[in-house]
Amino acid sequence: MSSEKEKMNWEKELLGLFITTHPLDTFKWVNLTGRYNKLSEVEHTNAGNKVKFLALITSVKITYTKKDNSKMAILAFEDFSGKSEAVMFPRVYEKYAHQIDEARPLIIEAIINEREDKKSLIVNTLEHAGTLIRTTKMKISVVGVTDQLKLAELKNCFCDDGDTEIEVTYGTKTKPGKLVRKANLDDVQTIECLE
Repeated sequence: MSSEKEKMNWEKELLGLFITTHPLDTFKWVNLTGRYNKLSEVEHTNAGNKVKFLALITSVKITYTKKDNSKMAILAFEDFSGKSEAVMFPRVYEKYAHQIDEARPLIIEAIINEREDKKSLIVNTLEHAGTLIRTTKMKISVVGVTDQLKLAELKNCFCDDGDTEIEVTYGTKTKPGKLVRKANLDDVQTIECLE
């Protein structure tokens, strides 16, 4: 019997996309923490700014510097929001080459680079996403939200036996209220509801 990772790799190799599950699904809760950027934000972020995001490597091109023929990499990253290209210069490549693996969720710290009006990333660090510890408490705000359908959907995301405590701020800016509920962050639909 094939493992989930093998199935994902076959799907990606044969079909060009993930069908049954996506390698980032396990870490979708990261988007709720507010501590990570999304690749869709790269084009709107100023050059020189530091970013940290969770993504997959979708392609790797090894190349060599002209100066001293040192190995470096040109990478393509993808998350649920978009795609971006990146470069790993020789010193960083040498340190993190063992982490370069397509379809492996990674935490990437980088600097926004702009060249010829196109933004890309200069990678500083890579870390396997398996090192992340899922939060057990978080906050969301629905201050000013009056759409009853959206509020009803949010209410359905909560459960008595959830593994994460959610502090919800509601009401108006001048008169906010707070309540605490629980949610199960193993459920992708719950995460999408809370986003």
